[in-house]
Amino acid sequence: MTQNDNLTPNKRIIWIDNLKAISIIFVVLVHVLMFLITDAPKFYNKYIVSFLLPLLLFVSGYLFNVKKFPNFRFFIKKRFRSLIVPYFTFAFIALLVLFTFKYFNVHYLIFKHFNIYDFGYETNGLNTILIPIGDILYSRIDNINGPTWFITFLFIVEIYFYFLKINIKSTKVMLFVLFISSIIGYLYSLFINFKLPWHIEVALIGVVFYGIGNIYKEQTDYFSNKILEKRYLTIFFLIVLLTINILFAFLNDSVGFLPNKYGNYVFFFIASFSGIFFYLLISKIIGSHIFLSFLGKNTIIILCIHSFFIAILSLLTYNYLNPYFLNSSIASICLAIIYTFIIIISMIPFIIVINRYFPFLIGKSKIG
Repeated sequence: MTQNDNLTPNKRIIWIDNLKAISIIFVVLVHVLMFLITDAPKFYNKYIVSFLLPLLLFVSGYLFNVKKFPNFRFFIKKRFRSLIVPYFTFAFIALLVLFTFKYFNVHYLIFKHFNIYDFGYETNGLNTILIPIGDILYSRIDNINGPTWFITFLFIVEIYFYFLKINIKSTKVMLFVLFISSIIGYLYSLFINFKLPWHIEVALIGVVFYGIGNIYKEQTDYFSNKILEKRYLTIFFLIVLLTINILFAFLNDSVGFLPNKYGNYVFFFIASFSGIFFYLLISKIIGSHIFLSFLGKNTIIILCIHSFFIAILSLLTYNYLNPYFLNSSIASICLAIIYTFIIIISMIPFIIVINRYFPFLIGKSKIG
């Protein structure tokens, strides 16, 4: 299996699109679960969260190419346009929707029985506008369009890694610096309870996964391709990686990048990397798939808009399904999986419209 075997006619890497699609499906699933149940089962807390954001960062790092950016100014301009423009666009759209809900008292109907996406702004006068705008600028938007915090976080991670990449040529030195960054970030999470703007402190951990993804690309996927050449090796490594991921995820405490909590340092990284490489192999086994390819190309849009669809479905779920049924963990997970795909399918027309008629919303002048 060569690198060219994994390319589409328009030079997209098939398994990368698959991996991005898997990641964004899990993102939607996680947030659907947060709406369906108040006491999430260990499957959610321990398993999905153990690898989800590390996987997104790994893929982003794999795609990073410093040669595309002749200087830092050009880098900032390009990344600001592709990341921060969509962040602000959909943050203010969400804020407008929330203010509309508040004006018509609709938000009370939606949020009465759910603990997240609470409107949270009960002040009067000018502060009603200034406080949420300040939260958007600070990237403290749990009450507005929560999932998009990852975009500003990714932007900071990329700035970190850009400077590392242009100054460090040795892979061994890069690995050592990433290790030191992980130690500093972990110690910050233990002893300093202060959230910096745009999650600067969290990026010290995030850049590790981003950097490993970039290093992995430079090794031309040799290791994983060798595994995939033999079926018994593929099955063996899939079982081992999944077992390690689940084992160390459950051994560790609950983790989360947004609250900057990682539990046991060793358990956290073992669970994260085993999960990453498990789904990396899965994405290569899948091969070309038109639906996954579509999702992989549009992860930024899905990240920005899926909360709107979840809010609508949460209202329908509460009104038309027995609340006691929703309190069952197994039933809630089954519903969450079904709703995840309903939401993703429902978003397809909006994704097409945005790409075709409003590409500027996601920082693009045209869709290639």
